[in-house]
Amino acid sequence: MKTIKKFTFAALAALAALTATLLFQTSITQADNNGQRGNHGQGGDDHERGGWQVIVIDVACDRRTVANNFSPHNFVAGTGPNRGTTFIVNGKIFPGGSIPKGNLPKETWDLDTAPGLLGTWVCKGTYNVSGAEIAPGFGPHSNSTQLYLFNGGYADLGGENTLISEGEEGAIEWETPTHRVVVGGTGIYRGVVGEVKEESLGWNWTGVPNIRFTFHVRN
Repeated sequence: MKTIKKFTFAALAALAALTATLLFQTSITQADNNGQRGNHGQGGDDHERGGWQVIVIDVACDRRTVANNFSPHNFVAGTGPNRGTTFIVNGKIFPGGSIPKGNLPKETWDLDTAPGLLGTWVCKGTYNVSGAEIAPGFGPHSNSTQLYLFNGGYADLGGENTLISEGEEGAIEWETPTHRVVVGGTGIYRGVVGEVKEESLGWNWTGVPNIRFTFHVRN
């Protein structure tokens, strides 16, 4: 197994963003400890020479932030989202390995009180199918743009250190993990490209998934 170097960019030395620095160190440590390092389909030598690095984060979606804009396409009131329905939902970002796997009642793990909050996750997208078709054996249920805002516990959606990905959703427990394109970032992530694996960890007490994201990126 290859050694994953500490994930820093040249701009990091000039920044005083303690939360972002801890993100790099903690996420990679968690990845090492949990055996999540790897070349992710890259040849070993090419992977090392190309400067590919790994970041792992966990996200707790928050159903209280969900908003849907239903499509007029074959819409039936009271049946949930239909094909073409757009949505937006927020979540909370924690270091990789922070959220246990499984369906977690509030007394077991609470996204509102869990330690280690790194920032805010925003997901906006479009349903590929109707809600009635989102069942075991089908997926991905939607495609989306995701923003990973490493702004600590701030209530607003600001912050200069952000990653962005595009692709199919793989957040529901029976869906196969998906691989999304990392299209860029800001702050210490400026110029970053690569991919991110999205996989379900289970459900939290608000009634939506917890998700693990494993980034393989370089700049």
